[in-house]
Amino acid sequence: MPKLAGGKLFVDLLAQHRNLPRLEYFGPGPSSRKEDRSQFRLEDTSADFTVGYRPFKYKFSRPLSLGVTGGFLKVNTGPGNLSGLPQTADLFSPQETPGLDDQTDYLRGGFFVQYDYRDNPLGPRSGGNYVAKFTYYNDRDLNMHDFRSLHLEAQQYFPFLNKRRVIALRTMAIVSFENPNQTVPFYIQPVLSGSDDLRGFRAYRFYDNNLIVATAEYRWEAFTGLDMALFFDAGKVVPRRSQVNYHDLEASVGMGFRFNVQNSVFLRIDVGFSHEGAQIWLKFENVC
Repeated sequence: MPKLAGGKLFVDLLAQHRNLPRLEYFGPGPSSRKEDRSQFRLEDTSADFTVGYRPFKYKFSRPLSLGVTGGFLKVNTGPGNLSGLPQTADLFSPQETPGLDDQTDYLRGGFFVQYDYRDNPLGPRSGGNYVAKFTYYNDRDLNMHDFRSLHLEAQQYFPFLNKRRVIALRTMAIVSFENPNQTVPFYIQPVLSGSDDLRGFRAYRFYDNNLIVATAEYRWEAFTGLDMALFFDAGKVVPRRSQVNYHDLEASVGMGFRFNVQNSVFLRIDVGFSHEGAQIWLKFENVC
């Protein structure tokens, strides 16, 4: 319900069940190795709500949003079903994969603030989007995995030549705060690499408690309905908050094709390259 009270209020409700039979895991931290690729199964059920308020109108939109979130998460883990690939439980200890052997449920809730003045969120060419979100996870069964998560993200777009060319910049950090004698379950840890960041690495390549990533793209209109892009991604995961900085980052470069209708991207093809090889991503959404 995106426009209540004349657009000042909005409410989102989301319930979902996922059964992911073979997620990949390479080990914790920035020094995980490609050779330690393993698999596990993740099955979860969640239901969440968001209630938000847009206090003022600027030009033709209400860019500032304030709100609260809440919900529950029920998790089950187990062995993956891909033959020939080692199981995560066989390669890594319980200390390296907290939560793999412990089944539990969570209540979660928090608040957020967002300032989004992009000209078109589905295919932005100017403006910016700034988000801060704080979430608390409460382990209801084991009292072993209580923690808080702070998500900070900034996107900015610099157009030129009548918006036919755009420099798109994005940076994001996710920081975890564990309660005393508690751990962040590895399946909720921030994950780096995939179709949106570090696109030269396999999906789910890096896991740890904290994450920082930055992306730069140069986009141009090849012809009507098709934009092309050159991109550079850099980022890392780290176990301690004090290590969240821009030193010793993993990096990838590549190029992409963005198919659009009325400047809204409906299909994206990216090819990324890193020291671990090349990856091709096909997504029915824009990167940011």
